[in-house]
Amino acid sequence: MNIVQLSEHIFKCESEINISITIPVNTWLIKHNDDVYIIDTGTEALVADQIKAATSIGNPKAIFLTHGHSDHIQGAVKWIEQFDLPVYAHENELTYINGEVPYPNKNVLEQNGVKHKVQPLTEEILSGVPLHYHLTPGHCPGHVVYHHTEDNVLLTGDLFITGSSDLHPP
Repeated sequence: MNIVQLSEHIFKCESEINISITIPVNTWLIKHNDDVYIIDTGTEALVADQIKAATSIGNPKAIFLTHGHSDHIQGAVKWIEQFDLPVYAHENELTYINGEVPYPNKNVLEQNGVKHKVQPLTEEILSGVPLHYHLTPGHCPGHVVYHHTEDNVLLTGDLFITGSSDLHPP
């Protein structure tokens, strides 16, 4: 795993996983005062290095997801086990994350280990942290991006990795 400091408060944990093809997986660490907020956890195999990086800059406080695909959420179970962190995603993602229905264009339910542990993301939850979220459906119905207002950085998740031209209503 490669750790890159992008701005004063934002660190990128760069990794790759192989799921018949090699894909990049990014986890973002957002430092705010003495706390660290995690955006997307990747897979379980990546978490030990993420935890080492996060705890070197602050105290893990919460996990925010851009969406619920397994390469973005699967590691959350390890973070929860070690730190009992709350996990948040847009409400449009919760039925998929909870395994109630498969994502559009998929035949299987997500296997993520955090069913019914993810809470709806709201602006109130982000209050006090210089992050705002914006709903950006397309890759999946509840995909969001996060804007770090102090550093003016936009964390886009898989916004530009759609794999199709399908658009989903907000």
